[in-house]
Amino acid sequence: MKLFRTKNLHYKLVSYIFLAALVFIGVVTFISFRLEINHANQKAEIMINQLMDTVEGTAAIAVYANNSQIAKDVLDGLLRNDVVNKAVIIGDEGLLLEKIKSKQDNKKEIIRELRSPFGDNKSIGQLSITPDTNFSLSEARYAAFSNAINAFILIGLTLLFMLLVIRSLFSKPLIQVSNTLRNIIAGEQERIEPLENNKNDELGRLVVNINKILDLLNTKLSTQQILRKRVESVEKKLRNIFESTSAGLFLLDKEGNILTCTPTLLKILGYEDNHLIAINGQDFATLFFKEPLQFQQMMQTALELEQLEAQDLMLHNNTEENPLWVHCLLSKIIDSFGIIRFEGVIFDISKRIATEKAIQYEANHDALTGLLRRNVAELQLRKHLASANNGSTVVLILDLDGFKKANDTYGHDAGDTVLIETARRLESCVRHNDVVCRLGGDEFLILLFDCTPITTGFSIAEQIIAAIQMPVAIDAQVTITVGVSIGISVFPVHGSNVEELLKSADEAMYEVKRKGKNGYGIKNKNGTIAVNRPFAKK
Repeated sequence: MKLFRTKNLHYKLVSYIFLAALVFIGVVTFISFRLEINHANQKAEIMINQLMDTVEGTAAIAVYANNSQIAKDVLDGLLRNDVVNKAVIIGDEGLLLEKIKSKQDNKKEIIRELRSPFGDNKSIGQLSITPDTNFSLSEARYAAFSNAINAFILIGLTLLFMLLVIRSLFSKPLIQVSNTLRNIIAGEQERIEPLENNKNDELGRLVVNINKILDLLNTKLSTQQILRKRVESVEKKLRNIFESTSAGLFLLDKEGNILTCTPTLLKILGYEDNHLIAINGQDFATLFFKEPLQFQQMMQTALELEQLEAQDLMLHNNTEENPLWVHCLLSKIIDSFGIIRFEGVIFDISKRIATEKAIQYEANHDALTGLLRRNVAELQLRKHLASANNGSTVVLILDLDGFKKANDTYGHDAGDTVLIETARRLESCVRHNDVVCRLGGDEFLILLFDCTPITTGFSIAEQIIAAIQMPVAIDAQVTITVGVSIGISVFPVHGSNVEELLKSADEAMYEVKRKGKNGYGIKNKNGTIAVNRPFAKK
């Protein structure tokens, strides 16, 4: 069996041919044996007929003379031949003599009529001879064995010759080609040397084709190396862009869990690079955003409409002192495996939002006092009056008494100090949901929402008058004292809209001015204005 497991092709080929030859020899030997049996039987029959020709006359005399001794001698002579197993002489006069070597199954007998030896050709008996089957078998075996030996020798010599020829013409050149190919390193210029004895045959053409393939592979390898260097260069640039871009990139699965993201995204969201692995697989919306539902709604819209979604979102760690906002772009993609993903970009817009809020604050608030401007206060009053829960709303218009004189006497800086302190005192007198507004100059507007009972408004007016008339320290040597005149209107008694309420309060304020200042006034139902100066000297 080791022969069949050999690594050399010529040995394998000869081994299989040898195995086939053995099968062939066996079949041929069997057929040859069958043929030789028939031939041996025919030969035995011829030999027996020759023996019968020899003893026929003697046997006829023995039968004619009815002499058993002569007949016995004839039978003994016949059985001394290897080809005869049984001989019988039968005479018409009662002579019967039989001789047999061994009991055999062969039933075929050769019978010769015995005739009178004196020329009258009269039948006087029979000579019967049965061939010896062992003779035929022995002859057939010998002949078949000889044929098998001859065939085996002939096939053995043929196989030996084939082995030498195959080894010389095929195996050695193939081994040379194989060893050369094994030692060739990819990208080198080494090639297989032409086979001297096989230049014009199939092996020679095989070597030529292999060298062509090696040249082609070398060309492709060189091209791939160039392309690989280009790809590496582009990949390096893209990675630099990927890692240094000001935008944060991310990839989510269909459920919104993080698959991957850039370091920039982590920096924008307040994480360090070493948190990259820790956040993978977590829910993006709940991990980063203050209102996760907004981002989840973006995902749902992008999934259904298959379009780019954009929205400003507040981060989870946002505070009043440090507002953190991002602008998020989100779109649905389907990867090469048909799996739905979400890819997105995040930009840090905290500075922009802060700037916008600052601009908005400046647009809505007085630069000096920080109080709301008139348009903002009036807008809030309109919204409140339009709401179903408006209740009793009290409007106060205030004008400082003696401010112009103080401003002219001590200068604008001192006047600004008075206005700033006045704003602070006004805010301290009202409730947290009320609105204090600077109308301009030394005029102010206060909105008291849900003011029940109405007398609460009067009480707040008195607190304001008391607070404003307290001296304002400009510096160590200078203090300024001013008063305030307040006009009051009540919704819906004095008007059903902003303009009517402001007009009624303004008229009441001027009536207070005319009646001595430093007090508050309100229209009566008959149209007259009642003025109250709680801190006036009596």
